[in-house]
Amino acid sequence: MSRLKPLEDQVIVLTGAASGLGLVTARLAAERGARLVLAGRDEPALRRLADEINGNGGEALAVACDVSIEGDAQRLHDATIERFGDYDTWINDAGESDTTSDDAKAVFQTTVAGVFHGTRQAVGHFKQRTDQRFHGSLINVGSVSSETTPQDAIHVASQHAVKGLTDALRQEVRLDKLPVNVALVVPSADATPDDEAACESVARAILHAAQHRTRGLGASDPLSMLGAVLPSVVETFVLAVLPSSSANGDRGESGATRLPSRIKAHPLTSAALSAGAALIISAVAGVTRDDADDEL
Repeated sequence: MSRLKPLEDQVIVLTGAASGLGLVTARLAAERGARLVLAGRDEPALRRLADEINGNGGEALAVACDVSIEGDAQRLHDATIERFGDYDTWINDAGESDTTSDDAKAVFQTTVAGVFHGTRQAVGHFKQRTDQRFHGSLINVGSVSSETTPQDAIHVASQHAVKGLTDALRQEVRLDKLPVNVALVVPSADATPDDEAACESVARAILHAAQHRTRGLGASDPLSMLGAVLPSVVETFVLAVLPSSSANGDRGESGATRLPSRIKAHPLTSAALSAGAALIISAVAGVTRDDADDEL
């Protein structure tokens, strides 16, 4: 049975590597011995990171590109093959940072087109690899916005698109028996670019998916858990906690980011959400088991 290589034997292509989660993931992967191709639009930041990794005994190549452009994604693939001859994991972490943008085309171009173009390059490469002893790993980084219903419809729609694309691709890969593990990592809304500890936790999940056959990591915040079983309750709660952005003029950050900070400000609310989600999920699981027993 084909398997994934250990991290220290891997070449990893990482988009969105210049900052935030991508930066933390790159440093952690380098510490664990992976060779890296660092991709993004901020060339100076990429070069600084590559110099840092190379200076610490690792091996990294910086490729300035915009993977929302198909030709740039192809160029990233070609540069990786030219330098390393092969790669084992492709991580799509590039995305639209301005989640409050009203330009739907720009948001979808950066977030969805970037994932799509990177996915095409990675799956095509893994399909044609001559050494089929090891599978490749494609990891898409999504958002908690695909699991809950905060405001900012354009951002939410783009993240649902990423999730849908990943889920559909996973099925296609299984049907065609391609040597690819497809994973979606959905960070909690708390994992903002400025929260290094939260980013490190997500980075560890990404690198776990690079080495083990898994569907990835889903959002684990209480609102997502509750929303999985009682979506209408969550929608009502969101509307109560977050006043309309059009009414208050707050366009500085998305609902996905503002909501957990407001929940955190009220520990009893957070605890109630967690307990409620746990109780409901437990009850649903119990009903499912009872139904199964009845069928037996």
